[in-house]
Amino acid sequence: MTTQNLRSCLVHGPVGCGKTTNAQAIAKSLGLSQILDNWDAGAPVPLLDTLVQTNADNPGWYFKGRVMTFDQAMQITYQQEGRMSTHRHDWYMSEGDDGGTYHCRKCGRDHQGTVPEAHDCSVSNAEHHAIAWLGQAGLYRTRFDAVRNCEQSVKPVSANDLFELARKQVLSQLNEGRQHA
Repeated sequence: MTTQNLRSCLVHGPVGCGKTTNAQAIAKSLGLSQILDNWDAGAPVPLLDTLVQTNADNPGWYFKGRVMTFDQAMQITYQQEGRMSTHRHDWYMSEGDDGGTYHCRKCGRDHQGTVPEAHDCSVSNAEHHAIAWLGQAGLYRTRFDAVRNCEQSVKPVSANDLFELARKQVLSQLNEGRQHA
């Protein structure tokens, strides 16, 4: 009997998105037996049978194996486990005389009757609060715009993140102007 050596897979996502918490489940769903957490871009990496996790920007520049976002990895995991999502719904109730209708602020799902389960929302908090999406080619107003521009990996950007990106850009332009003066 021969054994198949699977190539390593890099999963990236922002700090706190759940990479470490879900590492065992992701590795299992990808058929990998080893886990390397908090990989630094450019550092050596095992090429076989390892789930490599990072929060590095554009890790595909440094890692030439399989690369996917945390959300993509979790979708594979959910499909194999028969679950939909670990994101929690943000329910609110509209007026109604028969128990009311519950609406999720994040994914738009509706539920009639009793209070529904809070888990299995398809939209993460980061995605819900995103005001822009950052891809390799730049910022996009919507995730759809990024996908339409053939972006493979996009990151939701909050208002604070956007202001920080703008601040860095302005400082960069000011420094560039000083160098030419």
